[in-house]
Amino acid sequence: MEWMSAFPGVPVPKVLAREVNTEGAPYIVTEYPKGHGLYGRFSELSHEQKQTNLQSYADVVLSMFRIPCPPFIGTIVFFSADDDTAQLGPCVHPFDGTRAPSLYERIEDYFGWLLDKKRTLLTDTAKRAKEEKDAALKPATRMTPRQMIPKPDPELARIRRGFARLEVHLAEAIRNLDEPLLRSVPAHEDLSPRNVWIDAEGRVTGIVDWGAHIVKPAVLAANYPTWVSYPDHEHPELSARSGRYMDSPEEAERLCVKFDHILLERDAEYYNALKEGIFLRMAEAWLKDASSDLKQLQAVMSHAVVNMV
Repeated sequence: MEWMSAFPGVPVPKVLAREVNTEGAPYIVTEYPKGHGLYGRFSELSHEQKQTNLQSYADVVLSMFRIPCPPFIGTIVFFSADDDTAQLGPCVHPFDGTRAPSLYERIEDYFGWLLDKKRTLLTDTAKRAKEEKDAALKPATRMTPRQMIPKPDPELARIRRGFARLEVHLAEAIRNLDEPLLRSVPAHEDLSPRNVWIDAEGRVTGIVDWGAHIVKPAVLAANYPTWVSYPDHEHPELSARSGRYMDSPEEAERLCVKFDHILLERDAEYYNALKEGIFLRMAEAWLKDASSDLKQLQAVMSHAVVNMV
């Protein structure tokens, strides 16, 4: 929060105190953001207020897009207010809170880490499901030792095939990236309506929960407002979960087009990162979601094929 508050244009609540609770865990006390929480209010805004909200969101993300960062992928561990410099540490994974083995300089290595974590999770889940299924068989239906010849698990085979295809698509997408798209940029990983405050005109006045942050390539950091993210008509399994859309899918799509126009006028580099990174961000989100499955992966990869045409 100190790092973000050092730069104009990012509405970070002022830190009032730093404390440690009785269990030894550190915590901070901040000012309450001005205005009202965005969650549950966006659909009530007028047309003009929604336009103001998009312009204000653009102000925030474009300010963050130009903050100087170390050329690595990681999370902030130290900030010096004397010279506005930040020191990064390895990324924290949302599955289990563990850190990556090291800072990453290349986007390929970052995705390699995410692939390994997700592959292990799905494989372990499939093995447990098979063990539970075998254990549930009645004694009379269980195989004799002579019948227990190891057979390939079809679910594990599906996982291997799915990840092999995903790695091919990722490699192709990364190979086509221009250098500016790989520049390190700070991003808020949970910029949901519950963490955003607005004023009476719809302007963003506060953003909280900065523990969910990361420094990563611009092509992954650029994004639409989560409250108007594109619905996926062809693959509804990828659409926003209940409660994420703050308006109808049709209105959300219209506002995303409006956001495109705003960026084209204000920052072509951010616009390019937004458009060029669609598949990569979808793949990153799938890999970081502990509940995502192979059916959703197929839908993600369909976007890779579309983007390569």
